[in-house]
Amino acid sequence: MKNVALVGDRHECSIHRLPDNRIISSPCNSISGGRQIAVVGSITTCGAVIVEGSSQWNIGGRDVAVLGSKTLHADSGATGKIVTATADMKIS
Repeated sequence: MKNVALVGDRHECSIHRLPDNRIISSPCNSISGGRQIAVVGSITTCGAVIVEGSSQWNIGGRDVAVLGSKTLHADSGATGKIVTATADMKIS
């Protein structure tokens, strides 16, 4: 089971080595612990977009992001992943 990612959780990028690279916005209005739940389409500090989530749960037609979800920079093709997910909710 994987933790659900929230706005504020960390992201690791293959081209931007920012020490505090985080999920900064989500198109989802659902909240957990006072923070928005991250879904496919959420954006990170370096501009990468979450492109992968759990097919077990979606909100508004978008898969929910979990620990390890893939991110992508559309302009360069560089990838990354979500490296922290602090929600109390877990998805198998």
